[in-house]
Amino acid sequence: MSNLLTRQLAATLPCLLLAAITSITFAQDTTGNQLRNLAGISSKERNPIPRQTVWPHRAGQATVCTWKDDKLAAVTITIDDNTKPDHSWWLEQGEKYDIPLTWFAVTGGISVRNPNFTGTWEDFQKLVDAGHDVQSHAATHRSKKANWPVDKDYRVSIDHLTANLKGTQPLTLAYPGGGLPNDPAVAATMFAGARGTRGTVNSASPDYLDVHSCSGSRSFDVPKGERGDFASLVAKLQPGHGKDPIPCWYSVHYHGVHYNAKWRDKIEPHAIRLMQYISDNRDLIWPTFFRHAVLYGQQRDTATLKTVSSTADEFTIELTDRMYDAWYDFPLTIKVRLPQNWPNIQATQAGNPINVKVVEHEKAMYALVDAIPDRGLIALTAITGQQ
Repeated sequence: MSNLLTRQLAATLPCLLLAAITSITFAQDTTGNQLRNLAGISSKERNPIPRQTVWPHRAGQATVCTWKDDKLAAVTITIDDNTKPDHSWWLEQGEKYDIPLTWFAVTGGISVRNPNFTGTWEDFQKLVDAGHDVQSHAATHRSKKANWPVDKDYRVSIDHLTANLKGTQPLTLAYPGGGLPNDPAVAATMFAGARGTRGTVNSASPDYLDVHSCSGSRSFDVPKGERGDFASLVAKLQPGHGKDPIPCWYSVHYHGVHYNAKWRDKIEPHAIRLMQYISDNRDLIWPTFFRHAVLYGQQRDTATLKTVSSTADEFTIELTDRMYDAWYDFPLTIKVRLPQNWPNIQATQAGNPINVKVVEHEKAMYALVDAIPDRGLIALTAITGQQ
């Protein structure tokens, strides 16, 4: 975080009239089926992530894809510390490369002091309206001068975001580095997931309360063996030498990128290089909000698929998971092997149309269906010329 924003928050926060605290914490029952996150759930209790793309062998057989649209990697680009002067640049790049971005905002200074740097709530609403996301970087950035208890710092940021933004839900946190310690155990009582700053590429099923993130200022052209860099992502997705790609999640975080000449010369080219790589490799990569990757991953890790019925022209499938339904409503991509004599199909969930597309692999046909766990039965129906 910049020294400027730290000073502004320290001067402003004692004078803030905070909104009434409406968010709540919870005690998680790790044996239940309404989990807020997978804290306390071991890897042995999660569904295993296949090392290769799965193609079911018989008609009607289904599997949950590792990432949306059967991609091998999720990539989340995140921006910390408000940095209003860079908003317009990021909006231009997001539109140019068709990449959704996540801002982790320090909420205590928004619309309070020096809005040219910290931004206003109207500025952040514009980001959401443009198709991006805004999540929590705490209210004080864990400022030593503000000296708030960690639970208050997290909780008030949720209330700020809930009260001032429409079209997003504050479910994730980026741990701030303002001086006071963070507490993942406390974060687990309020958030679905949280992002750290450890610079390595994540597995597809990481510790969702400490998702690793590579620094945008250090991720390119670093000596081999140092902090996880962009080359590590490329090595997993395009290993060469006949090796199979490895499913993963690459998260990267930026602070200033464009408005400062030094950053513009050093960091901006790296950010553009990453976005161009994503654009060139969409067959492998799902660029998404940090929040959506957190939701998809934990739903997938606890999902159960069951074929309820199978006839000559329809499959009915049940999709459930162990996650908290009020938060976890992101569609999972299900891959279903189709009979060869189904020329076209339609898909519904609880009787309502849902997204479906047909792909071919080794002369077999598969449906990729987007369905939300615990929202009713999924039906795949063959469409013939007579219908």
